[in-house]
Amino acid sequence: MQFFFFIFFLSLNVFAENDFSFKTELGVDYRIFPEKSTRYPNDQNSQFSGYLKPELELFPSDSKFEYKFSGLLRNDSSDDARDYFEIKELFVQYVDDNFDLTIGSIQNFWGVTESAHIVDIINQKDFREDLDGEEKLGQPSIRYRRYFDMDLFSFYIMPYFRERSSSTFNKRFSSALPVNSSSLFPGSASKNHIDFSTRFQKNLGNNDIGLIFFRGNSRDPIVTIENFNIVNTYKIINVLGLDYQYTSEDLLIKLETTNTNGFGKSYNSTVFGFEKLLPSIFSRIEVNTLLEFQFDDRNISEAPATSLDDDIFFGFRFNLNDVNDTQFLIGSNIDTNDTSSFSILEGSRRFLDSYKLSLTYRGFNNYNNDQPFYFLKNDDYINLNISKFF
Repeated sequence: MQFFFFIFFLSLNVFAENDFSFKTELGVDYRIFPEKSTRYPNDQNSQFSGYLKPELELFPSDSKFEYKFSGLLRNDSSDDARDYFEIKELFVQYVDDNFDLTIGSIQNFWGVTESAHIVDIINQKDFREDLDGEEKLGQPSIRYRRYFDMDLFSFYIMPYFRERSSSTFNKRFSSALPVNSSSLFPGSASKNHIDFSTRFQKNLGNNDIGLIFFRGNSRDPIVTIENFNIVNTYKIINVLGLDYQYTSEDLLIKLETTNTNGFGKSYNSTVFGFEKLLPSIFSRIEVNTLLEFQFDDRNISEAPATSLDDDIFFGFRFNLNDVNDTQFLIGSNIDTNDTSSFSILEGSRRFLDSYKLSLTYRGFNNYNNDQPFYFLKNDDYINLNISKFF
């Protein structure tokens, strides 16, 4: 990590004459937990936090270099694990006509499906922010991207691994036992293991195809219990994956599939489905229906636990197409084996030019004792967010 800071600040001498963009988001979150915690009855049924998200981009004149910093500073009223400053991005990027080279901490996203992103393997998930895995930790990387008209080849070298973050023990969303601060890295795995990944993205008219390969530390740990503590174990894995999307005027067909080996017997994971634009309710309101199927044949005695093995996701996306950019998503992920489900509602609306109001709901329904995430069954929550953009 120190190496990337050195590279970033070594280049500051070009900032004397530059164009730049600076923006900031300042916000507050208020979480309400409708149910009393069965494990920690003294824990509060509400949670308040504030955050600051600064972002700076520099474009030096007469230079092919670009620089970016983005971060997140959060303070929480009850969970010490949510009092932190995270560098999301801090990199220098060289941009040429048909390629770019980036060195530093980056955010990367791969995937097309709504309910899960199984090919999105570069960054570690940040569960301090939300349980959907959309928020990520910055990943120190060297990234090379080569552009071919509508196609793209990417290559990543990742010299430092970041472990998964979690809530403070005895707080909401925390596991039933405390997590040992010392994780295990068997064999050649280590925090300093040099991971690498490649992706080739091809466009064929209405069809977009991505092929990926990854070798390195698993982002998902195997969880074991030792001396009444949870121990996370990260192994070296190989992942071969594909993402595909067909796009027409009113229909998206989506697919993500991976084969993973390194956890005993290799296993396959797949998310497949579609998003269909329905006939307009009124002149401008768009309503899309989403349906996705999830399959996973891993052996959970050897591999990290997952709740997305034989599930169906069904939902609706609403876009009012108004000047306030009002939109929301409602859906549920249903396990076909035991009818347990994970329900979501996400909505947002801008107001007063530079403000935004967001509402989020997460619900854990019919979770039973033999499920890996049973400890979340009483942690349904509603999150109200108000943010100001500068």
